Amino acid sequence: MKDVERIREELKTDFTATIAEELIPGILHNLANPLNGIMGRTRLLQKRMGDHARRVAAQPPPAAEDLAEGFQKAVRDVDAIARESDRLFHLFRSISGKFYAISSSGSEPIHLSRLIEEEMQFADFYLDFKHEVTKRIRLTRDLPEVNGRVSDYSLFLTALLRYVMDSLEGKPIREFTISTAHEDGHVVLSAEHSGGVLSEEKARMLLDRLEDPSETAADLGPEKRLFQALVIAKSCGATIDLHARAGRDRISLKIPCAAGG
Repeated sequence: MKDVERIREELKTDFTATIAEELIPGILHNLANPLNGIMGRTRLLQKRMGDHARRVAAQPPPAAEDLAEGFQKAVRDVDAIARESDRLFHLFRSISGKFYAISSSGSEPIHLSRLIEEEMQFADFYLDFKHEVTKRIRLTRDLPEVNGRVSDYSLFLTALLRYVMDSLEGKPIREFTISTAHEDGHVVLSAEHSGGVLSEEKARMLLDRLEDPSETAADLGPEKRLFQALVIAKSCGATIDLHARAGRDRISLKIPCAAGG
């Protein structure tokens, strides 16, 4: 029986290990075609009903009035389907974009504000973060690009946001701010939250440990995810600054712009 239990656990582990790289892309691909079909047919139906509404309006009263009342109800139903189709499409795009990002392996120019916006949309799948945390997103739109792997920046943001979620759990004030700016040939990313798990001493310790990231992070407790995020950020060429004051933790990155930035 122990062998059966071991094999059962091995098969579960093997299954979960394939989800991100093999299973999810296939699921998303198979969902894309019917979703596109629904959206296309809905748009076509909206157009046809608009054409028909104009023909109904051209009928003499009272026939036009009787037809128009029932027809307008149908139009509202179609419009509601179209809105929900759009919402479903944006959710689908958020999921597919995340899995594309973490599977990307080549270096390329990256618009960091756009990527952060996408990652924040994906983070809303964590319902507590979506409904219980006050978020302030202040992104510079005309931001120069940075060079790097999309997967690295996506993993950095995932680890950072998970650290923020853990830090805010159970806190009476749950606020998170993330912003970007362009300063002196660098893209500056700043994130601040009201969880307040860092101290200045811990912040210095994390920055010192970045000099030897091979050292285990298992003993870092609530700062483990933050440390993992900072290791990835440093591998992207970022200069890192940490501050802890008045119950708020602040993380700042300065990343060199791509050529021409």
